[in-house]
Parts: sequence; C-alpha cells; structure tokens
Amino acid sequence: MLPVSPSYLERRWMRLWRSIAKRTRTTFLYNHKIHGRLLLDSSEPMSLTLYSGYEYETDEFALIQTHLRTHPTDVFFDIGANWGGYSLLAARCGVPQIEAFEPNRKVFGLLAANITLNRFHNRIRAWNIAAGDTDCETELHIDPRATEVSTLAPGAMPEKWQYSDVQRCLVRRIGDLLPIRDKTVFIKVDVEGFERQAIAGLSSLLETNKVHMMVEVLNDQDAFRDFAEAHGLTFVSHFGSNFFFETAGAATR
Repeated sequence: MLPVSPSYLERRWMRLWRSIAKRTRTTFLYNHKIHGRLLLDSSEPMSLTLYSGYEYETDEFALIQTHLRTHPTDVFFDIGANWGGYSLLAARCGVPQIEAFEPNRKVFGLLAANITLNRFHNRIRAWNIAAGDTDCETELHIDPRATEVSTLAPGAMPEKWQYSDVQRCLVRRIGDLLPIRDKTVFIKVDVEGFERQAIAGLSSLLETNKVHMMVEVLNDQDAFRDFAEAHGLTFVSHFGSNFFFETAGAATR
C-alpha cells in the first residue's frame, strides 16, 4: 500500500469538518486558535475554511503583526474587512482606534458579531460601506460560491468568478468621512479590483498623516505602483499580490 501524504489527510479533514458544519447548523460560535471567538455561517465559504482549521494569509497576518508591535500606530483602517481578521489582530496589538469597512451586508453581520464577541467594540468601529473616490450608491457584485471576493469592479476581476448576486451599497470617500490629522496610520486595502478608487478617496488622509499601507493588487501591478506613487505613496516592498507603501512622513518614524 502506498503511504498517505499529510497534505491528503489534511484536505480530507477539512472536507469532513466543512460537511459537518453544513449539515448541522447555519450559524454557530467557534473558538479559533488565532482569531479568537468567531460567529461563523455555514453558508459562507470563508466561515467553513476557518471552521475546518485552515489558516490563510499567514504571511500577511505575520507581517502586519510585526509592524504594529514595532511601530506605534494611532489608527488602523481595515478597508475590505470581511469577517474582521485584520481588525481583530490590530486590536490585540494594542491599536486604540480601528475603522473597519465591509460593504457586503451578510458578511458585515459576521464582522460586527466578531468584534463584539471578542469585546473590542470600544476600539473597533464597523462601517457597512465601501471605500471609493466619490460619495454614491452603487451595485456590489457577489459570487455566491465565494462571498469574500465581492467587488465593485467585476470587469477587473479574473473570469473564474461568477457574480450572479448583486446588492446595493453605499460608497464614501473615507478621507472626507474621517478627517484624521497628524496621526500614525496603517491602512490595509483589499477591495478586489477597486484599489485605485479606494486610494483616491484617501487622498486627504495621505496628505495629513504618517501612513503605512498594504494593498492587494490582482492585476496591472506596475501601473498600480505608478498610480500609488502619483498619490503621494512611496513603494517599500511587495510579495505576491501585496504591495507595501508609506508616505514621506512615515519613513522618518
């Protein structure tokens, strides 16, 4: 008999737990070893991923954790917060003010619950809006098989996603909504093809604060880097689809 690989057993274990979650209950509480106490939804693919014990974006979480522990940060912006993993991390690292933005109403409910379950409601403020370059109302496109990749720019996304669900959502210029000045700020942007619009709406924040930023960029990475630098951001590094930038003031911190 051929030996069974650990990766095969891990995949089987994950499928088993996802199946149990789907067949037994819709929403349930789960104590995650890294993210804390979470409300999960068996109809949400990311909830099932967390429930099955799989860790994702481990490098990104580790980098942000290291940064927040070595660079005192006044405000953390989680733009594209999903269920709240990065917001919860920032709170555990001691950031006193966290602003979390998630336009998908269903996922926003999980975000709000997870903030409360971990008793961070006094430090994390959840917004059911999207970040953009204009104040408006528009359509959020959602693939029901993977709601964590909902987007305002379906044309900019890979063809593998099928956005058969649509809901209306509010879009706001975050820099105008929260006119913060003279602070040290970390901004995480994960908005599935809407990065340029989100950053354009942050222009006033970039001008008046010391800013560090991590942005997931799925395509046209060279063009996006030029765009970011035109908006006052200095390129620091990148790995995979994640780009790190800072403003001139942040470099002297």
